[in-house]
Amino acid sequence: MTLLSLSQPWQDPLRSLLFDASPPRFHEDLRQVIAALKRKSFPYAFELTQRLLRDDQVLASSLYCAGLSALGIMERVIAERYFTRVLFSPHLNRYAAQHIMELLYAGRRFPEMIALGETRIRMGGSSEDYFMLGIARRASGQAKWARRELTTAVEFSAPDHPNYFVFNLALAQSEFSAGLPDRALMRLDQIKSQGKRDVRKWLLSAQCYARIDEKGQALKHLKRALRLSPQYPDAHALMGDLLADNNPKRALKSYRYALEAHVYSPQLLLKIVRTAERLGRLKEAISALEHYLSIEGIDHQVGPELLQSLKISEVKRQERQSWLERLYENWR
Repeated sequence: MTLLSLSQPWQDPLRSLLFDASPPRFHEDLRQVIAALKRKSFPYAFELTQRLLRDDQVLASSLYCAGLSALGIMERVIAERYFTRVLFSPHLNRYAAQHIMELLYAGRRFPEMIALGETRIRMGGSSEDYFMLGIARRASGQAKWARRELTTAVEFSAPDHPNYFVFNLALAQSEFSAGLPDRALMRLDQIKSQGKRDVRKWLLSAQCYARIDEKGQALKHLKRALRLSPQYPDAHALMGDLLADNNPKRALKSYRYALEAHVYSPQLLLKIVRTAERLGRLKEAISALEHYLSIEGIDHQVGPELLQSLKISEVKRQERQSWLERLYENWR
Protein backbone atom coordinates (compact mmCIF):
# COMPACT_ATOMS: atom_id res chain seq x y z
CA MET A 1 0.00 0.00 0.00
CA THR A 2 1.38 3.39 -0.98
CA LEU A 3 1.38 6.60 1.01
CA LEU A 4 -1.93 7.66 -0.46
CA SER A 5 -3.29 4.13 -0.82
CA LEU A 6 -3.98 4.20 -4.53
CA SER A 7 -4.01 1.05 -6.61
CA GLN A 8 -1.11 1.88 -8.89
CA PRO A 9 -0.11 -0.16 -11.96
CA TRP A 10 2.93 2.13 -12.25
CA GLN A 11 4.43 0.41 -9.21
CA ASP A 12 5.35 -2.43 -11.54
CA PRO A 13 7.72 -0.91 -14.11
CA LEU A 14 7.55 -3.84 -16.52
CA ARG A 15 3.77 -3.74 -16.54
CA SER A 16 3.81 0.04 -16.97
CA LEU A 17 6.21 -0.15 -19.87
CA LEU A 18 4.00 -2.71 -21.57
CA PHE A 19 1.05 -0.33 -21.16
CA ASP A 20 2.62 2.96 -22.13
CA ALA A 21 6.19 2.73 -23.25
CA SER A 22 6.87 0.02 -25.78
CA PRO A 23 7.81 1.58 -29.12
CA PRO A 24 7.05 -0.80 -31.98
CA ARG A 25 10.71 -1.19 -32.93
CA PHE A 26 12.21 -1.02 -29.43
CA HIS A 27 12.63 -4.73 -28.72
CA GLU A 28 13.77 -5.54 -32.24
CA ASP A 29 16.32 -2.70 -32.23
CA LEU A 30 17.61 -3.80 -28.85
CA ARG A 31 18.03 -7.37 -30.06
CA GLN A 32 19.93 -6.07 -33.08
CA VAL A 33 22.23 -4.02 -30.83
CA ILE A 34 23.06 -7.09 -28.75
CA ALA A 35 23.63 -9.18 -31.86
CA ALA A 36 25.89 -6.51 -33.38
CA LEU A 37 27.93 -6.34 -30.19
CA LYS A 38 28.32 -10.11 -30.16
CA ARG A 39 29.68 -10.11 -33.70
CA LYS A 40 31.77 -7.01 -32.92
CA SER A 41 29.98 -4.81 -35.45
CA PHE A 42 30.54 -1.82 -33.24
CA PRO A 43 29.75 0.95 -35.80
CA TYR A 44 26.36 -0.61 -36.51
CA ALA A 45 25.70 -1.15 -32.80
CA PHE A 46 26.60 2.48 -32.13
CA GLU A 47 24.22 3.72 -34.85
CA LEU A 48 21.34 1.65 -33.46
CA THR A 49 22.08 2.80 -29.91
CA GLN A 50 21.99 6.46 -30.93
CA ARG A 51 18.62 5.93 -32.57
CA LEU A 52 17.28 4.34 -29.40
CA LEU A 53 18.58 7.18 -27.23
CA ARG A 54 16.81 9.75 -29.40
CA ASP A 55 13.49 7.94 -28.95
CA ASP A 56 11.40 9.84 -26.40
CA GLN A 57 9.54 6.72 -25.28
CA VAL A 58 12.75 4.89 -24.56
CA LEU A 59 14.15 7.87 -22.66
CA ALA A 60 10.96 8.27 -20.60
CA SER A 61 10.94 4.55 -19.84
CA SER A 62 14.56 4.62 -18.71
CA LEU A 63 14.03 7.70 -16.51
CA TYR A 64 10.88 6.22 -15.03
CA CYS A 65 12.63 2.96 -14.16
CA ALA A 66 15.54 4.95 -12.72
CA GLY A 67 13.06 6.81 -10.50
CA LEU A 68 11.52 3.57 -9.29
CA SER A 69 14.98 2.18 -8.57
CA ALA A 70 15.93 5.30 -6.61
CA LEU A 71 12.75 4.95 -4.55
CA GLY A 72 13.67 1.35 -3.84
CA ILE A 73 16.96 2.40 -2.26
CA MET A 74 15.30 5.32 -0.41
CA GLU A 75 16.98 8.01 -2.52
CA ARG A 76 13.85 10.16 -2.65
CA VAL A 77 15.50 13.36 -3.87
CA ILE A 78 17.10 11.54 -6.81
CA ALA A 79 13.84 9.73 -7.54
CA GLU A 80 11.96 13.04 -7.66
CA ARG A 81 14.48 14.40 -10.20
CA TYR A 82 13.99 11.43 -12.51
CA PHE A 83 10.19 11.53 -12.24
CA THR A 84 10.18 15.29 -12.85
CA ARG A 85 12.01 14.75 -16.15
CA VAL A 86 9.34 12.23 -17.16
CA LEU A 87 6.65 14.85 -16.46
CA PHE A 88 7.69 16.69 -19.63
CA SER A 89 7.31 13.56 -21.79
CA PRO A 90 4.04 12.51 -23.42
CA HIS A 91 4.79 9.00 -22.20
CA LEU A 92 4.42 7.76 -18.61
CA ASN A 93 3.94 11.31 -17.31
CA ARG A 94 0.75 10.48 -15.40
CA TYR A 95 2.53 7.68 -13.54
CA ALA A 96 5.48 9.91 -12.74
CA ALA A 97 3.10 12.63 -11.52
CA GLN A 98 1.55 10.26 -8.99
CA HIS A 99 4.97 9.36 -7.58
CA ILE A 100 5.94 13.03 -7.33
CA MET A 101 2.67 13.73 -5.53
CA GLU A 102 3.44 10.99 -3.04
CA LEU A 103 6.94 12.33 -2.43
CA LEU A 104 5.57 15.84 -1.87
CA TYR A 105 2.91 14.45 0.47
CA ALA A 106 5.49 12.51 2.49
CA GLY A 107 7.55 15.69 2.81
CA ARG A 108 4.46 17.73 3.78
CA ARG A 109 5.14 20.03 0.84
CA PHE A 110 1.47 20.70 0.33
CA PRO A 111 1.69 24.03 -1.58
CA GLU A 112 3.88 22.34 -4.22
CA MET A 113 1.51 19.39 -4.30
CA ILE A 114 -1.45 21.71 -4.86
CA ALA A 115 0.39 23.60 -7.61
CA LEU A 116 1.25 20.36 -9.43
CA GLY A 117 -2.32 19.08 -9.07
CA GLU A 118 -3.81 22.28 -10.44
CA THR A 119 -1.38 22.19 -13.37
CA ARG A 120 -2.28 18.59 -14.15
CA ILE A 121 -5.98 19.40 -14.05
CA ARG A 122 -5.55 22.39 -16.38
CA MET A 123 -3.88 19.99 -18.82
CA GLY A 124 -6.86 17.64 -18.71
CA GLY A 125 -6.32 15.74 -15.50
CA SER A 126 -7.44 12.31 -14.40
CA SER A 127 -9.51 11.15 -11.44
CA GLU A 128 -6.20 10.38 -9.65
CA ASP A 129 -5.10 13.99 -10.16
CA TYR A 130 -8.32 15.28 -8.57
CA PHE A 131 -7.90 12.79 -5.72
CA MET A 132 -4.32 13.84 -5.00
CA LEU A 133 -5.27 17.51 -5.16
CA GLY A 134 -8.12 16.86 -2.73
CA ILE A 135 -5.78 15.11 -0.30
CA ALA A 136 -3.33 18.02 -0.51
CA ARG A 137 -6.08 20.59 0.12
CA ARG A 138 -7.39 18.61 3.08
CA ALA A 139 -3.89 18.41 4.58
CA SER A 140 -3.58 22.19 4.08
CA GLY A 141 -6.82 22.87 5.94
CA GLN A 142 -8.83 23.70 2.81
CA ALA A 143 -11.66 21.34 3.76
CA LYS A 144 -14.35 22.77 1.48
CA TRP A 145 -12.12 22.72 -1.59
CA ALA A 146 -10.88 19.25 -0.67
CA ARG A 147 -14.42 17.86 -0.73
CA ARG A 148 -14.98 19.46 -4.12
CA GLU A 149 -11.89 17.84 -5.61
CA LEU A 150 -12.62 14.46 -4.03
CA THR A 151 -16.22 14.59 -5.26
CA THR A 152 -14.93 15.19 -8.78
CA ALA A 153 -12.57 12.22 -8.44
CA VAL A 154 -15.52 10.01 -7.52
CA GLU A 155 -17.68 11.38 -10.33
CA PHE A 156 -14.89 10.79 -12.86
CA SER A 157 -14.59 7.11 -11.95
CA ALA A 158 -16.95 4.19 -12.50
CA PRO A 159 -17.60 1.53 -9.81
CA ASP A 160 -15.20 -0.82 -11.58
CA HIS A 161 -12.38 1.76 -11.49
CA PRO A 162 -9.41 0.32 -9.53
CA ASN A 163 -9.41 3.33 -7.19
CA TYR A 164 -13.18 3.77 -6.81
CA PHE A 165 -13.06 2.46 -3.24
CA VAL A 166 -10.17 4.74 -2.21
CA PHE A 167 -11.82 7.82 -3.74
CA ASN A 168 -15.10 7.20 -1.90
CA LEU A 169 -13.34 6.42 1.37
CA ALA A 170 -11.37 9.68 1.19
CA LEU A 171 -14.52 11.65 0.42
CA ALA A 172 -16.34 9.97 3.31
CA GLN A 173 -13.46 10.92 5.63
CA SER A 174 -13.71 14.54 4.49
CA GLU A 175 -17.47 14.59 5.03
CA PHE A 176 -17.04 13.17 8.54
CA SER A 177 -14.39 15.80 9.32
CA ALA A 178 -16.79 18.49 8.08
CA GLY A 179 -19.37 17.36 10.66
CA LEU A 180 -21.51 15.40 8.18
CA PRO A 181 -21.48 11.83 9.61
CA ASP A 182 -24.80 10.92 7.96
CA ARG A 183 -23.45 11.79 4.51
CA ALA A 184 -20.25 9.91 5.28
CA LEU A 185 -22.27 6.81 6.17
CA MET A 186 -24.22 7.09 2.92
CA ARG A 187 -20.91 7.32 1.06
CA LEU A 188 -19.60 4.24 2.88
CA ASP A 189 -22.80 2.38 2.02
CA GLN A 190 -21.97 2.84 -1.67
CA ILE A 191 -18.76 0.83 -1.18
CA LYS A 192 -20.07 -1.68 1.37
CA SER A 193 -19.18 -4.60 -0.92
CA GLN A 194 -15.60 -3.33 -1.27
CA GLY A 195 -12.75 -3.05 1.20
CA LYS A 196 -14.13 -5.61 3.63
CA ARG A 197 -10.65 -6.09 5.05
CA ASP A 198 -9.75 -2.40 5.09
CA VAL A 199 -9.44 -1.29 8.71
CA ARG A 200 -9.87 2.41 7.78
CA LYS A 201 -13.35 1.75 6.43
CA TRP A 202 -14.54 0.03 9.61
CA LEU A 203 -12.95 2.64 11.86
CA LEU A 204 -14.54 5.49 9.92
CA SER A 205 -17.97 3.87 10.07
CA ALA A 206 -17.51 3.38 13.83
CA GLN A 207 -16.56 7.04 14.20
CA CYS A 208 -19.66 8.09 12.25
CA TYR A 209 -21.99 5.96 14.38
CA ALA A 210 -20.34 7.28 17.54
CA ARG A 211 -20.86 10.85 16.31
CA ILE A 212 -24.61 10.27 15.86
CA ASP A 213 -24.75 8.52 19.25
CA GLU A 214 -25.40 5.00 17.99
CA LYS A 215 -22.89 3.35 20.32
CA GLY A 216 -24.07 -0.20 19.64
CA GLN A 217 -23.33 0.06 15.93
CA ALA A 218 -20.15 1.95 16.65
CA LEU A 219 -18.85 -0.83 18.90
CA LYS A 220 -19.82 -3.47 16.35
CA HIS A 221 -17.84 -1.79 13.56
CA LEU A 222 -14.98 -0.91 15.87
CA LYS A 223 -14.58 -4.53 16.95
CA ARG A 224 -14.41 -5.48 13.28
CA ALA A 225 -11.60 -2.95 12.79
CA LEU A 226 -9.69 -4.32 15.78
CA ARG A 227 -10.05 -7.89 14.53
CA LEU A 228 -8.43 -6.80 11.30
CA SER A 229 -5.71 -4.76 13.02
CA PRO A 230 -5.46 -5.46 16.78
CA GLN A 231 -2.73 -2.85 17.24
CA TYR A 232 -4.42 0.03 15.37
CA PRO A 233 -3.98 2.99 17.78
CA ASP A 234 -6.84 5.14 16.48
CA ALA A 235 -9.25 2.24 16.98
CA HIS A 236 -8.10 1.87 20.60
CA ALA A 237 -8.55 5.61 21.15
CA LEU A 238 -12.15 5.42 19.91
CA MET A 239 -12.76 2.31 22.04
CA GLY A 240 -11.69 4.36 25.05
CA ASP A 241 -14.19 7.08 24.16
CA LEU A 242 -17.03 4.57 23.80
CA LEU A 243 -16.26 2.83 27.11
CA ALA A 244 -15.34 5.89 29.18
CA ASP A 245 -18.77 6.25 30.82
CA ASN A 246 -19.60 2.62 31.63
CA ASN A 247 -16.20 0.95 31.83
CA PRO A 248 -13.54 3.55 32.70
CA LYS A 249 -10.99 0.88 33.65
CA ARG A 250 -11.12 -0.68 30.18
CA ALA A 251 -11.23 2.81 28.62
CA LEU A 252 -8.03 3.80 30.42
CA LYS A 253 -6.32 0.67 29.09
CA SER A 254 -7.36 1.59 25.54
CA TYR A 255 -6.15 5.18 25.94
CA ARG A 256 -2.77 3.93 27.19
CA TYR A 257 -2.41 1.68 24.16
CA ALA A 258 -3.27 4.51 21.77
CA LEU A 259 -0.82 6.86 23.52
CA GLU A 260 2.07 4.51 22.70
CA ALA A 261 1.65 5.50 19.04
CA HIS A 262 0.68 9.14 19.69
CA VAL A 263 3.02 10.11 22.53
CA TYR A 264 2.43 13.84 22.15
CA SER A 265 -1.34 13.78 21.66
CA PRO A 266 -2.80 16.41 24.01
CA GLN A 267 -6.32 15.01 23.54
CA LEU A 268 -5.28 11.52 24.60
CA LEU A 269 -3.30 12.81 27.57
CA LEU A 270 -6.27 14.81 28.83
CA LYS A 271 -8.53 11.78 28.47
CA ILE A 272 -6.06 9.74 30.50
CA VAL A 273 -5.94 12.49 33.15
CA ARG A 274 -9.72 12.57 33.52
CA THR A 275 -10.22 8.81 33.41
CA ALA A 276 -7.37 8.07 35.83
CA GLU A 277 -8.63 10.76 38.22
CA ARG A 278 -12.10 9.23 38.10
CA LEU A 279 -10.63 5.84 39.00
CA GLY A 280 -8.62 7.34 41.84
CA ARG A 281 -5.31 6.67 40.12
CA LEU A 282 -3.89 10.04 40.97
CA LYS A 283 -0.24 9.22 40.27
CA GLU A 284 -1.08 8.28 36.68
CA ALA A 285 -3.29 11.36 36.32
CA ILE A 286 -0.47 13.60 37.60
CA SER A 287 2.09 11.99 35.28
CA ALA A 288 -0.18 12.40 32.23
CA LEU A 289 -1.00 16.00 33.14
CA GLU A 290 2.68 16.90 33.59
CA HIS A 291 3.35 15.40 30.15
CA TYR A 292 0.45 17.39 28.70
CA LEU A 293 1.64 20.68 30.21
CA SER A 294 5.16 20.07 28.86
CA ILE A 295 3.92 20.09 25.26
CA GLU A 296 4.75 23.43 23.66
CA GLY A 297 2.88 25.23 20.92
CA ILE A 298 -0.66 24.32 21.99
CA ASP A 299 -3.38 26.24 23.82
CA HIS A 300 -3.62 24.26 27.05
CA GLN A 301 -7.22 23.59 28.00
CA VAL A 302 -6.25 23.06 31.64
CA GLY A 303 -3.46 24.71 33.58
CA PRO A 304 -1.13 24.12 36.50
CA GLU A 305 -4.04 24.68 38.93
CA LEU A 306 -5.43 21.21 38.17
CA LEU A 307 -1.97 19.69 38.57
CA GLN A 308 -1.61 21.33 41.98
CA SER A 309 -5.06 20.10 42.98
CA LEU A 310 -4.22 16.54 41.94
CA LYS A 311 -0.94 16.63 43.86
CA ILE A 312 -2.73 17.82 47.00
CA SER A 313 -5.29 15.04 46.60
CA GLU A 314 -2.50 12.50 46.16
CA VAL A 315 -0.74 13.72 49.31
CA LYS A 316 -4.00 13.42 51.26
CA ARG A 317 -4.56 9.93 49.85
CA GLN A 318 -1.06 8.87 50.89
CA GLU A 319 -1.56 10.35 54.37
CA ARG A 320 -4.85 8.49 54.70
CA GLN A 321 -3.22 5.28 53.51
CA SER A 322 -0.38 5.72 55.99
CA TRP A 323 -2.87 6.37 58.81
CA LEU A 324 -4.82 3.22 57.94
CA GLU A 325 -1.63 1.16 57.85
CA ARG A 326 -0.61 2.46 61.30
CA LEU A 327 -4.09 1.76 62.64
CA TYR A 328 -3.92 -1.77 61.34
CA GLU A 329 -0.49 -2.35 62.88
CA ASN A 330 -1.72 -1.11 66.29
CA TRP A 331 -4.78 -3.31 66.06
CA ARG A 332 -2.58 -6.34 65.45
